[in-house]
Amino acid sequence: ERAASETAADEREKAGRTLLEALQLSQDNGGARHDEIIAALRRAMYIEPFAPVAGFTGQGVRLLDIVPAPDGKRAVGIENGNSAALIDLSENSLRYKVSVDNYEIRGLQFSPDGTRFLALCDQGRLVTVWNSADGSVAFTYESRANTRYHIANAFFWGDADTILVQDMERFYLVSVDGGERELYTMGDQQSWYDIDNNLFTLIFGASIEEIITRISDDFTGTQAIATPDRSRLLVAGTVGTWGTLILDGEGRLVTPLYGMPGTVFEHYAISDDGKTVACTSSFGFVIIWDGETGDMLFADGYESSLGYICSDPVFSPDGSRLSFIMNNVLHILDARTGAELVEGNLDSTTVTPTLAYTADGDY
Repeated sequence: ERAASETAADEREKAGRTLLEALQLSQDNGGARHDEIIAALRRAMYIEPFAPVAGFTGQGVRLLDIVPAPDGKRAVGIENGNSAALIDLSENSLRYKVSVDNYEIRGLQFSPDGTRFLALCDQGRLVTVWNSADGSVAFTYESRANTRYHIANAFFWGDADTILVQDMERFYLVSVDGGERELYTMGDQQSWYDIDNNLFTLIFGASIEEIITRISDDFTGTQAIATPDRSRLLVAGTVGTWGTLILDGEGRLVTPLYGMPGTVFEHYAISDDGKTVACTSSFGFVIIWDGETGDMLFADGYESSLGYICSDPVFSPDGSRLSFIMNNVLHILDARTGAELVEGNLDSTTVTPTLAYTADGDY
C-alpha cells in the first residue's frame, strides 16, 4: 500500500525501494504475493517514465518512411507513395506537401543542416531536392538513361549544395549549380583485379550493356553506404564482392574487398570508423572484411530448411560488435574475429527485421 501511494505521487525511487523490501519479505515467506510485487515494481520503475513533448496526429495524413530533420522539430514523410509531406512536430501542423508529376517518391533524406531534403522520384529516373523552408525545388538531376531504377541511391555529400548519385554505370557528385564530377565507373574495376575479360561477361555470360539493361529493368542490386564523417564510402556493385570497393571522401580507391567472387550479397554495413565492413546474404552467409586492406577476416554460413530471412548487419558505435538476424535468431559477433558473443531466438516472424544500437552501444 505504501508503494502504491508513492508510485501515485510519482515518487518512483521511494516506491522501488519499498517494493524491494516487500520482495525480500516475500522470499523469506515462501514467495507470498511474489507476482503481485513484481508487477508493482514494474509499474513503479518502468511504466510511463516518459511523456510526449512533440508529435503529429490527425489531420487526415498517413505518413510512411518518416525522416526527422536534424533540429528534431520537423520531419518529412511519404504519403500515398507519390508525395512528401513536411510536418512541424512542435506545432502539430502540416506545413506543406510536395510531389513531382505524381511520380513515386522514395529515399527521403535531409541535408546535414536541415535546409533541404531530397528524394528519388519516377522509379529511379530523377532526383529532386527541395528547400525545406517552403517546399520550393532547389535543383533536380535526371538520369541520363531513361530506364526504371537506373538511379539506385542519392544522398547529400557534406553540405546542402552537393549530392552523391549512384546509378547503374557510375558514382558521381552533382552540385546545385549543375556541376558534375565523376568518382568511379563500373568499368574501372577491371585493372584493380588484373582480369583481362569483362567481369560481367565472366560472371553472367553477357556484355555489360546487356546486364545493365537486364538488371535495371528489375532492380539495381547495388548499394552506397558512407561513414558518418564521409571519410569512407562503401560501393557494393551488382556482381557481389568483385564489384565491392572502399573509396575515400574524395572518391579515390582505398581497397576492393577480396574473397568469394561471383556471389551477390544483399545487405552491407561499414563501421563508423570505416575500419570494418560486413555483409549478410539470403544465401545464409555472413562475411567480415578489414576496411583498410580489403582482406577477409571472417566468413561463415548458416544452415536452414526455411530459406533465409536476413536483416541488414549493424555495427555497434565503437565498431567492436556486429549484429544481424538470420532466420529469427539474433547473432552478435566480435567484429574483427567473428567470434559469437550472443545468440538468441526471437519470436517467429515473416517480416524482415531491423536492428539499431543506442548511441552508447549498451543496447
